[in-house]
Amino acid sequence: MDISILENAKKFKRIPKQSNAQRSCITIVYAPTGKRIELSKKVHEMLGNAEKVEFLFDSDKKVLIVYPDENGSSVKINKNKAVVYDSELIKEIITEFNLDFENRSSMGFEKFEAVEGKENTVCIFLK
Repeated sequence: MDISILENAKKFKRIPKQSNAQRSCITIVYAPTGKRIELSKKVHEMLGNAEKVEFLFDSDKKVLIVYPDENGSSVKINKNKAVVYDSELIKEIITEFNLDFENRSSMGFEKFEAVEGKENTVCIFLK
């Protein structure tokens, strides 16, 4: 083989693989291995690294609202994510937003807005 063929050869452009879960600010995981809500590190920091958070939703407007609340669901830190394990809450979110997990185990909300409330920051996720 003539090695001169390499002189004009170009490298392929590699694009790093990024799953939906990595891009999402909040991810709902509904898998046989576990049911959980994952908040990105950025979102958790905006929520003041809260140990407990509350969830509100408006299914008509396709909005999920998360804010720190001492009476809310507990947050566990797992790697770079804040994780909420609350299967009843997850089932309720799936029902309210009519989410389909038939062919997938996770689904993320990629768009969100942080709003300063009277006492703390509230994150609003748009589906």
